[in-house]
Amino acid sequence: MKRCLFLAVIPFVMLAMTQTVQSKPTKLKAVRFTKKTSASFHYAGVLFERINDQAKGELEIEVLGGPEVIRGRDQADGVRKGVVDLSCVPSSYYGDLVPQVSGMLMSEKTPSEERAQGYYDFLNEYHKKIHCNCYSKRFVL
Repeated sequence: MKRCLFLAVIPFVMLAMTQTVQSKPTKLKAVRFTKKTSASFHYAGVLFERINDQAKGELEIEVLGGPEVIRGRDQADGVRKGVVDLSCVPSSYYGDLVPQVSGMLMSEKTPSEERAQGYYDFLNEYHKKIHCNCYSKRFVL
């Protein structure tokens, strides 16, 4: 009898959890390494807009700006310290935090080939050591 009661309660708990999640979206603060007038700034904005659209209200990425908010070369450290949640920044800007990223600058392989050969996983392990994760064609901290 107790087992049936427990199983009957689970859907209500899950429903309550779902309603709580739906009513309060996860909000992330993001920065970009370039000024608002650059093409890179625009394309990073398109990426964030697509993510917001696909998240259907469950996730909101607020773009705070570019180097006027956090200097480009300091953004990776800002992610690491929790000042911001996301940054679109070239790997050359944070080689002091993850020296292994220098290999990306010299690679003759496509990002798909690098992923297939385990290079992405290799680099992500080093990013995790500074409390960051990597995403995108290359990496978004």
